[in-house]
Amino acid sequence: HEVVSAVNPDGTTDTNPAGYIDVWVYRERTTPIFGATTGTTESIVPGLTTENKYGGLYVAVVKVKFNATLGYTSMPQMTFKMTNTLSNPGAVWYDFMTNTRYGAGIPSGRVDQESSINDSNPMSLFSVGDETVTYHDTLGADVTGPRYTINGLIAGGNIKDNVRKINLASGSWSTWNPKLGKWIVVPNRPYAEGQELFEFNDSNIISGINVSTTSLDSNYNAMSITYPETAIKAQNNTVRVSLFDDNPELLNTNEPENTLNLTLELVDNKVQATRVGLLELKQAREDIVAIFYANYSALQVDAGDVISITNTPLGWSNKLFRVTRVRELESD
Repeated sequence: HEVVSAVNPDGTTDTNPAGYIDVWVYRERTTPIFGATTGTTESIVPGLTTENKYGGLYVAVVKVKFNATLGYTSMPQMTFKMTNTLSNPGAVWYDFMTNTRYGAGIPSGRVDQESSINDSNPMSLFSVGDETVTYHDTLGADVTGPRYTINGLIAGGNIKDNVRKINLASGSWSTWNPKLGKWIVVPNRPYAEGQELFEFNDSNIISGINVSTTSLDSNYNAMSITYPETAIKAQNNTVRVSLFDDNPELLNTNEPENTLNLTLELVDNKVQATRVGLLELKQAREDIVAIFYANYSALQVDAGDVISITNTPLGWSNKLFRVTRVRELESD
């Protein structure tokens, strides 16, 4: 297939490639996807044989006609647009956790479907990501769309880091649930409407409550977020979010600005990048850590659950907390 033009990063069209660059794309070695209707990779590239099977891969064959004047003296930089049937974060998370070729390869029986892909569970990542939200487009008009989508490329790398990228782009986190014997994903939101929360109070707390907070100088209140913007051909774009501009009521008196640099590789638009950034900043404001011992009734509480605590000396009445760690201890 002859390339007749190219799109520059600034959006302008370059017609110089016409007659100098040809491209063929195959799935494995025998299935033409683009640029040919028949043939195999070895029929185009001298030296390839039927032993070059490219199992499970897409192969791009590029032919460049030498032209020193136009600068075609080697392989030009080329970007291929890839699409996927999965964009819902719950579906992407489950697929990556269970896929044996490009994911974590965890057996499906060890990956929780209830918290990830069950669309009838309002607290699953699938349901939370699929919620319709309204936002303003660049012209100020109201536009609706899903709360979270996953749009980006995961190419190799550390599995743990890749799972974290999915979680970061969808306002969630992953953890092992020993009671279920499964990996679960927890959306970062309080609870579903009508959901009953486990309440801790003087009837089941059997120790004092150790309370700590984050020091003022280590609390972030602004973010500089870099992400691949789809409107400019996936070139890196930066958006800044700040509590000074969006939620000044959450700031302490005379609080200095403290900016965190964040990269979202799986977010491709300003709206979602801003939403994720503000969620992270607001979550950082909830910096109270409470540690205590409880009686046997707390055995039903798992890491990731939202619970309430009532304690008169601390002035807490059904104050909400997210459980981050549970330890079971034996005593007399």
